[in-house]
Amino acid sequence: MPLLSPGRWPSWLLLGASLVLASCSAVTTSSDGDIGADLAHHRTFAWTVAPPVGLSGSAVADGPFDQRFERALQQTLRDKGWRQVALRDADVLFAQHLSVEVEIEQGDPFFDHYPARKVEHGTLTVDVLHPASRRQLWRGSARKRLRTTARGAGALVQRFEPTDEERRWPVDDLVETVLAPLPAHDAR
Repeated sequence: MPLLSPGRWPSWLLLGASLVLASCSAVTTSSDGDIGADLAHHRTFAWTVAPPVGLSGSAVADGPFDQRFERALQQTLRDKGWRQVALRDADVLFAQHLSVEVEIEQGDPFFDHYPARKVEHGTLTVDVLHPASRRQLWRGSARKRLRTTARGAGALVQRFEPTDEERRWPVDDLVETVLAPLPAHDAR
């Protein structure tokens, strides 16, 4: 049976459309460190400010906004059995970093009215540090598309028009995704 016969192409179309939609809504994650060996016996934490070493993008500096992420991080850690204590009593230190990157995505110039888009991607990075040495024990990050800031038209020279799309940070999705690899503890 030919690939594009009337009985087969709708399933290919549905498969392609579902892959495109899944790629738009996915949260990209990464982590670095040996979770089981380094963090399984740690139960208490404190917050600290650490320099964002090795991160790309522009840092997001917004006090109330940072607090929103910190509250979500604290709640997720509590749900996993971690307990927040004073800095001097902590087994490990947590630091968070928020950043935004703008990228240009190219579409099909023959089928898209706007073949290029400027898109913002937001990244939440969480570092787990040793309290005395400030050595990084683990780093986890999650990245998600936030909004389209401009659309470009033109085949050879692209002219970008700004959009009025609001930036939407999926706070809970990013926090849960970043902290998923951390060990959970029984409540004591």
